[in-house]
Amino acid sequence: MESEYEKAQSLRKTSLFSFWISLGIGTALALGYVTIKAQMLILLGFVYVIAAGLFNIVIFINNIFFMCSHKEQRVAILLHTLLLLANIPIALLYLFIVFKS
Repeated sequence: MESEYEKAQSLRKTSLFSFWISLGIGTALALGYVTIKAQMLILLGFVYVIAAGLFNIVIFINNIFFMCSHKEQRVAILLHTLLLLANIPIALLYLFIVFKS
C-alpha cells in the first residue's frame, strides 16, 4: 500500500505533467494557427480546450479532496494545483492572440 507521501508525490507529478502537456499542446495549436492561418486549427483548438479543461478539472477536484484529507501534504499539493490553474489565463491569452491575428 502506498504511503501518504507517495500518494502526494504521485499527485504532484500528475499535476505537473498535466500542466506541461496542456501548455505544450495549447502553444503548438496557437502558434500553428498564427503561422499558417488554417481554420482547421481553430476547431481542433476548441475541441482540445474542452477536453483539456475536463481532464484538468478532474485532477483539480482530486487534488482538493486530497488536500482536505491530508493536511500535512496540503502546501505541496496546493502549489502544484495552482500551477495547474495557471493554464486558464494562458489559454485566455492564446485566445486573445488568435482573435487579434
